[in-house]
Formats: sequence, structure tokens, C-alpha cells
Amino acid sequence: MRGHFEVNLNGVEFSTRVLKALDYPSMYKEDLIGRYLLFIDTESPDNEMIRHKIHLLPKELQSLSLPLDSSPLQWELLVKDWITAILRYEV
Repeated sequence: MRGHFEVNLNGVEFSTRVLKALDYPSMYKEDLIGRYLLFIDTESPDNEMIRHKIHLLPKELQSLSLPLDSSPLQWELLVKDWITAILRYEV
């Protein structure tokens, strides 16, 4: 299953792709039971500021894993922290 999640950070809109694996054991090495996996949406014009560095990010910044039971406020805060870390990452 997939979808999108957008956040506004300092007046700039950022877009992520959200995946929930239905067959997680065959797709991922990490245990994703009860979690969503978020990636930066590389096709979104909103992500122009970070699109050029996505392939250079360390493993821990390439995606964000969130529990299914997270509240919308938690999602917003965690995604903003993740995108802030990407923006600050020096390539």
C-alpha cells in the first residue's frame, strides 16, 4: 500500500511517499510489522531543495520508519525533524 504525506517547513512544502508493505519479509531486511516506511518523493517539485542530494545520504537518512499507531502530530514532528536533518547534511 502507498500514499503521500506532506509537511510545511519554514514556508516550504515537502512531500514524502509512504509505504506499508503487505509482504514485508520478502521485501525488506528490517522488521516492518506495524510500521510505515517513508521516502522523499523524488518526483515532487516541492522537494527541489533536497532532490539533488538524496542519493548521497547515509543509510539512516534515506528513509524514515514510523509506527502505525503514531498520531498525526507525531508524524508531522518526526517528518520535519527528518527533513531538517537532510537539509543540514553536508554532501
